[in-house]
Amino acid sequence: MSKQHGRRIGGMMMSCGTAATLLAIAPQTHAQTWHGASVTTNNFNDGANWVGGVAPVNNGTANLIFGGTTRLSPVVNVAYDVNSVTFNNTAGAFNISPGTILAIRGGGITNNDLTTQTFSCPITVSASQNWTTASGSLTINNNVALNANLTLNAPVGSITFSGLVTGAGALTKSGNSSATIGNSSYSGPRW
Repeated sequence: MSKQHGRRIGGMMMSCGTAATLLAIAPQTHAQTWHGASVTTNNFNDGANWVGGVAPVNNGTANLIFGGTTRLSPVVNVAYDVNSVTFNNTAGAFNISPGTILAIRGGGITNNDLTTQTFSCPITVSASQNWTTASGSLTINNNVALNANLTLNAPVGSITFSGLVTGAGALTKSGNSSATIGNSSYSGPRW
């Protein structure tokens, strides 16, 4: 084998090894679907409330899916860090109840149902994201900390904030429907 051929093979092996290492450390996202089957609690960390009997991982990689009409007031009973929250087209009118902070990463929030979905827990926007009202509306009744940029995509339903909106992240709106920032002192970049 020539010296040059050996270098090419060594370089390819190094590239493959680097790619394998990056894949091994990249966080995997996990979809978790709420079905509210616990006989005792509405708590986020009660595995009986989630399909498969296991609560979502609490490391920013879980994609939470809400549908159906059972236990419509899930309680964020411990601080939770998720990638996204989606209400599918069979969701009842959920009210994500207060307890502690729900941190949401780049996957954002999407409402695909005709009903209004409500968040009564404080929310931290942990990574730039979109909140989308594809069918129904979103109401945020608690404080929102913009640690990153937030785009309100409201082509159909409205998005309403009743609590304080704070932080250095930019707030942008797109779509034909309304976005209302109620009793807030937010002074960052805005549409």
